[in-house]
Amino acid sequence: MPHGLRLGSRLSTVAFLSLAATTTCLCPPCPEDASLVGANGLPSGSRLIVWDGDGHGIEGGKSWADCGAKPDCVAKLLPTQRVGHNRTRGLVYRAKGPEWSGFGWNWFGWYPEDSGTDIRGYDRVRFWIKVEAKSPEVAPEPGGLVFALGCSKGKKTSANAVLAKYTDNLLDGQWHDVIIPLADLYIGKEGAEFDPGSAWEFRLSSWSPTLRDFTITLDDVAFEKS
Repeated sequence: MPHGLRLGSRLSTVAFLSLAATTTCLCPPCPEDASLVGANGLPSGSRLIVWDGDGHGIEGGKSWADCGAKPDCVAKLLPTQRVGHNRTRGLVYRAKGPEWSGFGWNWFGWYPEDSGTDIRGYDRVRFWIKVEAKSPEVAPEPGGLVFALGCSKGKKTSANAVLAKYTDNLLDGQWHDVIIPLADLYIGKEGAEFDPGSAWEFRLSSWSPTLRDFTITLDDVAFEKS
């Protein structure tokens, strides 16, 4: 090999080794930085979407819906086209009856049983919500509408966050951009037992002593670094 080519090759090697010595890893995300790894080990950056009805949350995701005043109550959750915040698919929840009702969306579909997303690198959860009712009398009570997360480890639920605390006029039938600090979901006994290293489900529920009849549309659910 000509002397010039050998010299150039040696310089390139020295430059590469120098870079490797001063860099934790050569391609993002670095394996040591769990906060940059989202569901399925994919890079998540500053925003990790778990539902948007248009590629995130649909494939592999599964849901549940239930109510307490059986057999007369109604609780149904259905991904529906062209009703989301950006006219994509949204999660439409139909509820009727007194007492408790609620739903959840598990973006892993509960499988494998130990699956989950590490959200410890994020500090808030954000989503769009619209609450519709024929009259204020059958709308959910503002203080009784709560959001929570579920995790695969121990199958625990986080603390509840009352949605009316994070937005005004929640029951006006319009879209609301809700931002909940994750710290609010980690408080109390429930929050202490919840494992943010294995989050896999978001949940929304309501409670009222009297008959309620309403629809909730949820869209664009994501974890963010503020």
